[in-house]
Amino acid sequence: MRRGEGILRVENRLMTAVRTGADKKKPRRTAADPKDSRYYDAALEKAVSEFVDFAGRSAARICRRSGARMEERGIRIRYFGTDYTVSREDAAFAPDDLPVMEKILVLHYLIGGEGMEDEAEDTGSRGASGDGGAVRPASAFVSYDALPNGMFYNAAFRRFGPAILLKTFGGSPEALAAAAERLGGVPAELGDHAARIPVFPRVELMVVLHLSLGTTVLKLL
Repeated sequence: MRRGEGILRVENRLMTAVRTGADKKKPRRTAADPKDSRYYDAALEKAVSEFVDFAGRSAARICRRSGARMEERGIRIRYFGTDYTVSREDAAFAPDDLPVMEKILVLHYLIGGEGMEDEAEDTGSRGASGDGGAVRPASAFVSYDALPNGMFYNAAFRRFGPAILLKTFGGSPEALAAAAERLGGVPAELGDHAARIPVFPRVELMVVLHLSLGTTVLKLL
């Protein structure tokens, strides 16, 4: 999976969850994001082309590897607690409420999956039938810089990920649990405050807040 800068979108989701306060409904994101650039448009075009090609040849394999579900209209994948159906013909999203950068992230997840093949094949019979298979995230934590392209993006990740989370939740750590809950997350018994947030069926994010150290550590499971 080519996560790279895409996983940095999590802090924006958490910030939005904080701003919504008691509102339990996740705010809808418009498909047109003013921050999207020509770079992302080109990247989306490439991701769409790769997905359509892969889905046309082996949609069942996509489901086995990613934990997605096969549907008549396309492939359904859960992303931050919301189910999205991606058309196999043109990679159109339903609902169509994600900005370009997040569509790229979803498509990269579906067409990626390095290192998952053996486990996926073990549970593949159910995934191929359309129920997504008994896929689970790995049992060990992986640091951000250990991810593909992680070292390249690590400096930006530290600056725009943990630093922003620390600034937001350092003074009100109880808000972390509330924000994570609105994203489908649950509390975790790590550090002083922690939350485990499902991003995709095979990707979970652990946010750990160490108040005594004054730092926030962000890890993917």
